[in-house]
Amino acid sequence: MSNESLASKQTFSLGDSREFADVEVDPRWSDMRFGYVCGALRVSTHPDSTSIGPRAHVVGFLDGLRHAGIKPRTYLAGEDPKFGSPSVKSQSLRSRSLARRATQDLARIALGALFRRRARNALGSVDVLYERQASFQNLGAPFRRKGAFWIIESNGPFWYEASEERKSLALTRLARRSEIKAYRDADLVVVVSEALKRIIVDATGRDADDVFVIPNGTDPSRFDPSVASADRRAPAPTIGFVGYVTEWAGLDTLIRALPDIRETVPLSATIVGEGPALASLRKLAAECGVGDAVHFTGHVAWDRVPSLLAGFDLAYSGQQKMKIGEMYHSPQKLYEYQSMGIPLVASRYPDAEKLVANGVGALFTPGDEQSLKTAIEDALQLIEDRGARAHARQQVIVRHSWQARVTSLLSELQRRGAIGEHNGRAQRARNAW
Repeated sequence: MSNESLASKQTFSLGDSREFADVEVDPRWSDMRFGYVCGALRVSTHPDSTSIGPRAHVVGFLDGLRHAGIKPRTYLAGEDPKFGSPSVKSQSLRSRSLARRATQDLARIALGALFRRRARNALGSVDVLYERQASFQNLGAPFRRKGAFWIIESNGPFWYEASEERKSLALTRLARRSEIKAYRDADLVVVVSEALKRIIVDATGRDADDVFVIPNGTDPSRFDPSVASADRRAPAPTIGFVGYVTEWAGLDTLIRALPDIRETVPLSATIVGEGPALASLRKLAAECGVGDAVHFTGHVAWDRVPSLLAGFDLAYSGQQKMKIGEMYHSPQKLYEYQSMGIPLVASRYPDAEKLVANGVGALFTPGDEQSLKTAIEDALQLIEDRGARAHARQQVIVRHSWQARVTSLLSELQRRGAIGEHNGRAQRARNAW
């Protein structure tokens, strides 16, 4: 396979971006007053937000609601003009002193009371209150007391991540108590994976039926190879990564495997994003003798991501087990990669296994360099398989769009009686404020 042929693989169409799943919209949904809140200052829908993953999740979920006929009312602390720019910069918090982290934790607690008041003023009375969890920020409790059905979304046990993986909390016991209380008090907990569901159930003692799994998704109209012009940062063939650059992303495994791979294939790597592991990965690439073959872009604007993906020949997702004992994330990048029809090279976890089974790519054992080399060799053979790549995109359109994810949630709410004229709590909420 020539380098010239590899360089041209992202130019073909993989299907009509308008061909979304035929989602049945229940007319009762449009009558529902749906509130969406988040107390994290780093989470924003602003175009230049550096929290790209959370931004994509929030924007996609809200768009999915609108597609279902719902006009969500929103309050995001990260967009509150009282607290500065809506594009709060993400920074590594590991170097901060314990005293400074404690001061920040106390500030979060104090701001929580203010955010709750501002959320109530912004939303008024709602039937359903959906909250994206943030440390010390349980904004939904007052709405539930007024009769709203409170849903809290967990993308991970933040008390653990912030204290063990990111070292960004000082008051860890208090953070854990606050987060678990929210999971216990909410009417429904939404999590992104079965592994995370097990963690939440074990930590809270809640019935498993009260924890509902909705994996991450994507917007196929945005991640569309027929309209994204390729922004290639490295010569073909290229394996690329987009996301938060942290230890659990497993990028060190990729860099260590590159020297052997490049003995037979001139594979280069493009790593898009920022995070606490960035400096150590640059150093590792130099030590492994592949410093010229690994290209680090740092942070890029959200609207540039599809073009960067269009410049990848293979797409990497190498999550590893975390200190808590499981890999509980639902990597959003997987769905974005497959929406672009890019063959995956992914560590063997449930989301990737399901996508590869119905899409295109190869799996490897997390952290295993030899397994990764074999997966890359297999995935390279798929670059020219247009049929498989088109099928992978079609599966994302039908099964994994944000529209499909939101429909799954709304159907579950109907099953629970949280939507419709028989929801007595919702009727009380209509007169609460």
